[in-house]
Amino acid sequence: MERSARIRQLAVYAIALLGSAILQIFWPGTWMLWGAGPDFTLVLSVLSGFLFGIGDGIAIGLAAGYLRDSLAGRSLGMGMLLLMYAGICGALLFRQRFRRQQFFALILVALVTVFYTIFIVGLNRFFPMVQDTVPEWQILWQQMSRTGAGSLLLNLAAAVPMFQLLLHTGPYRKGHLHNVNSEVLTGDHVW
Repeated sequence: MERSARIRQLAVYAIALLGSAILQIFWPGTWMLWGAGPDFTLVLSVLSGFLFGIGDGIAIGLAAGYLRDSLAGRSLGMGMLLLMYAGICGALLFRQRFRRQQFFALILVALVTVFYTIFIVGLNRFFPMVQDTVPEWQILWQQMSRTGAGSLLLNLAAAVPMFQLLLHTGPYRKGHLHNVNSEVLTGDHVW
């Protein structure tokens, strides 16, 4: 990859990562839906994998997870791991037949958001934040269904403009094939 293409890729992803993190941190409480806000870093990881392949999905997932963990003041690891898997899911699911179709990107964002919410609720059940109390399943289910639905709807709303931005002003020039290794390009052979 030539130097200007690498600089463009790094600049676009750096702006997208920082923008996603800043939006997520400073999302107004009045714009929350049922107590949940959008998860911009999760959406960015999934869409990067969906649009640009497994290498980009893994790299953006790891970087977004690192940024999330460090800004939240948590130990590093869990956010990085979960967002890396989100990027991998984005790259592998719907990839072969439905390349770059926004409808399938939205379905993918919805699926990953639901599984992510279920995983986090299960994690809170088996490894509670406060060691002396174990949340009841009924409380966790109510929390998951209320905040999970809000997060799902807001993630879908965030995915629409993010998809268009990545597609049209993404890390690769239009008409230029980025390194997709052995991935099959169906339909369009240029970006």
